[in-house]
Amino acid sequence: MEDLVRAGGKILLNISASPFYLRKRELRRDMLAAIAKNYRVPVAMVNQIGGNDSLVFDGSSLVIGLTGK
Repeated sequence: MEDLVRAGGKILLNISASPFYLRKRELRRDMLAAIAKNYRVPVAMVNQIGGNDSLVFDGSSLVIGLTGK
């Protein structure tokens, strides 16, 4: 991420297939907010939604501004 921001990146985009488990939404939000504040760039995460065998993907895509909100 540091290299991307130094190279002039204006937003960080995370394309993810992160399976659901309890309280994971809060964990994701807190992790991405810390990244946004640290690098002072907006962060967008798009997550897969649906199911695959025993895995469930909850979506929960989000965008966080550079202040972590």
